[in-house]
Amino acid sequence: MEVVMGMVFDLIPIVIAWGTIALVIATYTPVFNWISYPMGLYMKLFGVKEAFAAATATLVGFTDMFIPALLLGASVR
Repeated sequence: MEVVMGMVFDLIPIVIAWGTIALVIATYTPVFNWISYPMGLYMKLFGVKEAFAAATATLVGFTDMFIPALLLGASVR
């Protein structure tokens, strides 16, 4: 049990740091928009509504699990 708790407490700060960095990059820079542009074209080809926003959220989803909900939350309102 001690080994598992040590692994958890070693891993959580790293995950939080990567998630925070990804959120800052996704919010304040167009980097994920540039990278996800080809995926947006494919999604648009298949008729996905707001394909480029969904493509960005999908790509950001690889960096952290909860960030896409934050990105798409503003467009749903």
